[in-house]
Amino acid sequence: QIFFLSATSDRARKGTMILRTATLLVCLFSVTRAASPHLALLLVAGMTFCHGGWSNITLPAEVFPRTAIATVTGLGGALGSWMGALAMLTTGHVVDAYGFTPVFIACAVLYPIALLLVYVLIGKLGVVRHIAPESSVPQP
Repeated sequence: QIFFLSATSDRARKGTMILRTATLLVCLFSVTRAASPHLALLLVAGMTFCHGGWSNITLPAEVFPRTAIATVTGLGGALGSWMGALAMLTTGHVVDAYGFTPVFIACAVLYPIALLLVYVLIGKLGVVRHIAPESSVPQP
C-alpha cells in the first residue's frame, strides 16, 4: 500500500510533511544554482510555502486539542518572527562572508532533522493528548 494513500490521519499528515520536506529540499538545492533572479524568487516562494504548511499548519492541528490550536499557531508565528529577526543578525554575516549557499545548506539539514524528531518525539499524529489536572497528579 502506498504511504500517502493510507486512510489514517497519522499517515496523511506525515505523508504531507515528507512531501513538503522533499519539495523544500529540491527548492533549497536548486536555488543555489538558479540561472535567473526570477527562478530564484520562485524557488524561495516554494520554500516558504513548504515551511508554512509543514510547521504551522500540519503540526498544531494534529498535536494539540482544538481549543489550543489557534493559541499554539499564534505563539509559533510570534516566536518564529522573533527568532527570524535574531537569525538575520547571524545570517547577514554569513552571507557577506560566504554567500547564500551555507544558509541554504543549513536549512536543508534542519528540515530532515525536524522531521525525524517528529517521528521520534511526537510519534503518532492525530491522537488527542490530555494533560492531567494538578489535583489528579499523585503527590510524593
